[in-house]
Formats: sequence, structure tokens, C-alpha cells
Amino acid sequence: MTATTKAYLPSDYGQLHYRVALPSGPQTGPPLLCIHQTPNSSAEWDVIMPDLAAGPADVMGYHTGSITATEMARSSAGRVRRLVLFGLAAYDADIRRVKLDTLYDRFPPPGKDLAHVEKLWAILGGLCDPLMSMEQRHINMGEALRLGSRMPWGYEAVYQYDFLQAMTEIDQEVLIMNPEDDLWAVTRSTSDRYRHGRRLDFPNLKHGVLSIAKARIVAEIIAFLEN
Repeated sequence: MTATTKAYLPSDYGQLHYRVALPSGPQTGPPLLCIHQTPNSSAEWDVIMPDLAAGPADVMGYHTGSITATEMARSSAGRVRRLVLFGLAAYDADIRRVKLDTLYDRFPPPGKDLAHVEKLWAILGGLCDPLMSMEQRHINMGEALRLGSRMPWGYEAVYQYDFLQAMTEIDQEVLIMNPEDDLWAVTRSTSDRYRHGRRLDFPNLKHGVLSIAKARIVAEIIAFLEN
């Protein structure tokens, strides 16, 4: 296992914070780019990054990150070898339109009465696995709140993107990890759009699966990437 370090890069919206886990020995494979979900940060991957540092891969995404990873594979096919995706927000145009229209009802901007905080805490309570500790739920809450009124931006990008079409244009091998969270059903019904995709279901596990099922997840990813 290797240590994870933090660094920053300049971007159009300020500094981009990222984490790096380097192999302890010679690097023998391509890097693994891990893209987190919305609203969250690269801390989401901390629990498994050190165990994957020595393995070859290309791009791994979680929820929102699954869309970003898919678009990278579609638009830069020669630079992406394989994909590991957690959950597919692959909705048709009508559902995406409804979700866009109601987005700010679900995630209102910050206000004096802190109603947005109570609403977000209730949403997290419904999404998190019962095995996720209150400590971790509070940390996840903090990751979301630090974005302020920008928190829905990632969801706007998700619902404006034709994920269903993009999936059919991917020629790379894809491993779809599907915990029983808010994307369980849509992932099961759409994952076959990847020509070379294989879905692995994790029933009875919700948000927090990376920590709860760490050993199995790491083993499955390494087996897929080294095959």
C-alpha cells in the first residue's frame, strides 16, 4: 500500500485540488484517473486509491464521474484503454428535462434559515448505507456544503448530456459496478448499451460501498484491469 498525497492545478474556476497515489516500485502500467461524483471531492477515492496504485487502468468514475469518464473515452478513444464506472445516470431526454426543471427545488441556494442544510441532510440520510457512520455522513455533508450555490452545477451538466447515446459509441472494455443506490435501477436497465461492458451488482449496499465492500471492490477492479 502506498501513501496518498495532495496537490493543486490552476483552472478556469480557481485551483483544482487532486490526490495522487504512486506505486512504491516501478510504474508498469498506465495511470488510473479517478473522477468523483457530485457533490463530493477526490477524498471519496482515498479508501481504495493506495491499493490500486500499482495496477494498470485508464479512467474510473463514480456517478457524475462515470459520465465524464465515458465522454473521455468517446472523444479521446486513443488515450483511454478501459473504464471502471460506479452507477450510470443514463436517463432519456424527457426524464432529464424534468430533473433539470426541478433541480433547484431539491437543492435550493443557501439561505438564512438553513432550510437548504436540512433538505440536504435528509437527502443524504436516504441515500447513505446504514453501515456508513455518522462521522462519514457529516464529512460528506461538508463536502457538499462547501460548494455553496454552485452545488447543482454538476447535476446540470449530467442532465444536459445525452449519456444514452454516448454509451453506444464506446469501444473500450467497461466494468460497471452497481451498488443498490439511487442509480441502481437505471444502471441495470441501460448498462448493456456498452458494447464491451460487464455489470457487477452489489445488492443491499448503498452510498458508502467503497468503504463497506472495499476488499471485494479492489479485487474486482484489479482482476478486470490486469486481465
